Formats: sequence, C-alpha cells, structure tokens
Amino acid sequence: MLSVALICTLAFAQSPETVQVMVAAHDIPAGKMLYVEDLAMTELPPDYVPDAVFRQPEQVVGRIVRETILSQEFIREERLADPESGRNIGVLVPPGSRLVHLPLKKPTNWPQPTDRLDIAYFRDAELCVAVQAALVLYTESRPDRFLSFGAADQMATSVLVAVPAFDVGLLLGEEDPILMLRGPADHDLRAVLPMCEVR
Repeated sequence: MLSVALICTLAFAQSPETVQVMVAAHDIPAGKMLYVEDLAMTELPPDYVPDAVFRQPEQVVGRIVRETILSQEFIREERLADPESGRNIGVLVPPGSRLVHLPLKKPTNWPQPTDRLDIAYFRDAELCVAVQAALVLYTESRPDRFLSFGAADQMATSVLVAVPAFDVGLLLGEEDPILMLRGPADHDLRAVLPMCEVR
C-alpha cells in the first residue's frame, strides 16, 4: 500500500504545476471571527484542490466560523456562517433549532463549545431525558478559584445550547439540569431512560 507521503511525491512528480490554497493555521473553534493570523497558504497540485475552497485571505477575513475547522484543513464556505446574517451568536444556531440558556448550579470547567450534551432532570424522584445531543455554542464564565496546579481558572456558570425547536418546551421552567457529555459513538438514551414530558 502506498504511503500518503509517496502519493504526494508522485502527485507532484506527475503534476509540477501547483496552486496556492488557504488552510487553517491552527484549530479554529466555532464562533470565532477569522483574522489573517488564523490562515496559512499552502501549495498543492490543482487536481487535489476542491472547487469550493477559498484561495485568498480577503475572501474570508471577518467571517464567523460556524463549525470547528481543524489545523491544515481547507477553508470551505460550508464551515462559515452566512455573511448576510451578521456577526452575533445567532449565526451559529442550526436551522430548526433555538438557543437555550442553561444556568449551572455550580461553576464547572466543562462543557466546552462544540461539545454535545444530553440534558436530563429529576422528576418525582425519577431521572428523565429532556434533550439528546444538544450542541454547546458558548459557555458563560466568571473568574473562580478553581485551582489546578495552583492557578486560577475560568469556570462556566451557564451554557448556551442549540436545541431542536420542538424540544424547547421540555426545558422551560426547569431547574438544576443534569448535563451528560456525549461521546461520538453514544447511542439513543431512550433505551435505558424515559423521556421527559412537557408539563
């Protein structure tokens, strides 16, 4: 099996012509406005460059990142918020979802933006699931003396999550949500826990 390095070497040998394309200079989280220092240029054979990638920094500087872009990934239109929708947090809310503010009972250093959460509540001494795989867009923090290696840290006191519009009623009027971090391979919780009902 040919290695990636060998494939690239053969590609350059067969196609000496290259084009400059723009990639992420480092991991860029959702919600960040793009600046020149977030971008890097690299050269590739034209056959290896998708049509939808941006080629020049002026095409994207000032745009808001809608989905996390990893270091050295192409800068693509589908990863950026619509420039006509402005620069507020609303541009990150997926279609059909609503932004919900969840205060936390105790400050915590998780979750982080782009995490997925299952949100549950205790009702009548029974745990029920209100929303599955809610997308964390922002955390609101305040300085707190949560010490790790003796240094102060930023602790989240609330989270802003994108929730499907039809599930919003399950969160209204509730207190003390139980947040469960969801892994990429996690399955439907309805197999083990009942779903909450709208009160």
